[in-house]
Amino acid sequence: MGEFTIVCRWSDEETSGFMEDFFFVLEQVWGSGFDRNSARSRYLDNIFGASLIVITYLDGSPCGTQAFWRNDIGKRIAYQADDGAVLKEARGRGLLQEMLKRGVKILGEDVLLYSYTNNKSKPSFMKLGWDVISSQPLKPLITAKSFLERCPFRVDFDYAKWFLHKRKNISYVKRSGHYFLVIPTSRRYVDYAISSCDERTAKLFERRKNCLMLVYAGQSNVLDDQKKGNIVVKGHRGEYIPVWKCDAV
Repeated sequence: MGEFTIVCRWSDEETSGFMEDFFFVLEQVWGSGFDRNSARSRYLDNIFGASLIVITYLDGSPCGTQAFWRNDIGKRIAYQADDGAVLKEARGRGLLQEMLKRGVKILGEDVLLYSYTNNKSKPSFMKLGWDVISSQPLKPLITAKSFLERCPFRVDFDYAKWFLHKRKNISYVKRSGHYFLVIPTSRRYVDYAISSCDERTAKLFERRKNCLMLVYAGQSNVLDDQKKGNIVVKGHRGEYIPVWKCDAV
């Protein structure tokens, strides 16, 4: 096999088609599941700033990617380790782990790093000393106050307009004078409240009808049972990591 070269650049340092190489690998790996417009919005129009992009080249051709998507949480500078992908001909060489290592070294110790992993990518993170945040079972949302106390970060208008409002699975409900963004669960008429928001932000979405019960997670959670407990973090100081900070919402 030929020579591997790993290159790290910020997303606002576009030169010589670097981001095109990034998108090329993701399109090859994810096929129709990759949305180039969404990716361009996340990485090139980011309201928080530049993201770190890591690409592995095999004899000069892009064969692997690992992104660190800038997605601040509260007052912490934060990055989601995202879009890790390797072409078939380059797999089995530990490239994901090496790209993760390079990115973490550049970002340093002061930032919050997190990722919503699957079972295939999780070992690479664990070998590098990332920690797992266990998730709690969903519980009924009895009062708006209980949600606001346990889930401190809420979606604001600018974030919703930038990243969330085009997602067809998100809608809003109003309860006791409070607005909540929700996504469906596997149970009919039961929705998962992912965040509170103000009325202006809520109106970016369709209103959810026939929702009889809201459920929520009292601490950081993931989207489905198959991934439960697979939020991995580095530089974590006990922050609540909201599910709406996941690009897969």
